[in-house]
Amino acid sequence: DVNDGPLAPPPPGVGAITAALWYGDSLQGNLTSVQEALLGCGNHYGTQCDLHGIDLLNAEASALFQAFPWIEGTERDPHWNTTNAAIAQPGTGGFTGGALCTRFEVGQLLVLPGCLGPGMSGYDVAVDGGIVRSEDGSNAPLVHPFTGQPFRSETAALSWNLLMLAAALGCEPDTSDLSKCDPLRAFATGRCSFAQPQHCKLVDGFASLTRVTRSHRRAGGNGVYGRRQFVWGGVGSAALSYQKRNVLGFSSDFAEDLTGTSWGFEFTWQEGLNAVNNNASDGLSGVDTFNLTISAERPTFFRALNAHRTFFLSSQLFVSHIGGYERGMTADGPWTFLLLVNASTGYFQDRLNLSANVVWDFRSHSGALLPELSWRFSDAVSATFGVGVFTGGWTRRLRGINDFSANDDNLLTEFTYVENGLSPVRDLDHV
Repeated sequence: DVNDGPLAPPPPGVGAITAALWYGDSLQGNLTSVQEALLGCGNHYGTQCDLHGIDLLNAEASALFQAFPWIEGTERDPHWNTTNAAIAQPGTGGFTGGALCTRFEVGQLLVLPGCLGPGMSGYDVAVDGGIVRSEDGSNAPLVHPFTGQPFRSETAALSWNLLMLAAALGCEPDTSDLSKCDPLRAFATGRCSFAQPQHCKLVDGFASLTRVTRSHRRAGGNGVYGRRQFVWGGVGSAALSYQKRNVLGFSSDFAEDLTGTSWGFEFTWQEGLNAVNNNASDGLSGVDTFNLTISAERPTFFRALNAHRTFFLSSQLFVSHIGGYERGMTADGPWTFLLLVNASTGYFQDRLNLSANVVWDFRSHSGALLPELSWRFSDAVSATFGVGVFTGGWTRRLRGINDFSANDDNLLTEFTYVENGLSPVRDLDHV
């Protein structure tokens, strides 16, 4: 194409045939500088792709692996066959897969230059490349070698070349290792081959280096699938800060004679707190929290259970409201309710004391049961026996627009999971 190159000089000391191959099949001889940048090399990085190699640290994974059989749209089908012309192959025009080279900037979804093909909005042959010149001197479209399906772009054909190279590397004749290709069975099924390269060790290894973003457009997805990126593409910068919190609160206590109960009310308001919000670009949103605690307590006789001592009954209801709550937040909300109930009594002139606490968080369906028995031998010696039983579970949330963790297995899905309420301590049952 018009802007391909410039060619790098062949390594010193090579023969004429090797030099001809170098010029004919080199990266720089077939790609524009913008396309080279998708490989992490070229003029934009001050390197020459043919001499210095590509740089995966700066490469665009969605462009590099768009023709691979484990890409989005194939659903990682172990039986996918690259010779099957009845279905659209990855990288071809009829294939529907993940977002390709997308970025969400200035409020819109953009595509990196160099990734586009003919018929796509914004396509420019001088930037994105086009057709190649065949050996007979005629211009012909780039097509899938096994099915004849046209590739959607020049970078898709480049991805196919990488796939075939990754499948071919490490080939061994008569090998019994199904993760290596056998040149005598180049199109075998159920093992590494050109027909099913997804079984090849290097091809599968490339997949382990990548993750898929959320399908949301603000995460660079296309609404159906996310954009495949290298794991280090999900690593970001974090700032740890202890922020000032202004708290305004009121409290009141009073006794109610008719029921013989004592009541307490506490209310607090905190303004402008940071809350984790997976729908926000930086993962945070400002919220106001309103907290109300209602407590009631009463000594009550249950003669059948204890003829000489009352049971002291107390309860507390914690009500919280998050002002500005959004669906992408990992915390429960906007309303949460937590109930704590306690009952205690004494026997044998209070030498034996029994108490039990029950805690339940209604939103997260988590709670605790905490019974306790205490025996006082003397004023100086006593023994206590107690049990703590906790329950809880994981709550599903949408993944972040910009994921921070590069090693989280949940990055292969649209969701992440959090533990709210008492769930983080549910494995701490004890005696």
